[in-house]
Amino acid sequence: MHRSIIRLKFNQHRLFGLLLLTFLLTTATSQFSDTLLNQTFYPTEKMIHYLKQPIFKGRPYFIELFVDIPDDELESVSIFFKVDSALDFEEIPIELIRGRYQFKYDPKTRTEKSFTYFFVVTTKDFSLYAVPLDDKGKISPNTVFPVDPIKYYESLGY
Repeated sequence: MHRSIIRLKFNQHRLFGLLLLTFLLTTATSQFSDTLLNQTFYPTEKMIHYLKQPIFKGRPYFIELFVDIPDDELESVSIFFKVDSALDFEEIPIELIRGRYQFKYDPKTRTEKSFTYFFVVTTKDFSLYAVPLDDKGKISPNTVFPVDPIKYYESLGY
């Protein structure tokens, strides 16, 4: 019985520590994305992103980024992603697949009406690059509203 009480106290402390760590990481990520959204970036041709439209409801879609920075200089490539019901962006590291960085949007796991995103690349010399940018060099996140494919093609007269 004495060991059960000790084990219970240990598990409570462990749970509290885990919850505290989760809270701190979530807060740090949201503060980092807020800082990025207020920062000014220089336009660069080292990152290319083109959003292919339309994105259909119910179908997976790859959001792609091409980066023209040597691999040995890259520290990280991330997409900052949030759905319409979220308050903060989630930083998601993405990896190189067949010459491009890809993030898979899967409507089966993300069932919201819209999503918003932007990309950030960090190099080993602590340079930051972001896309998309507005004309003042501020991050201008893309917001996507997936459309019903039947209604889309009906609107085109098919």
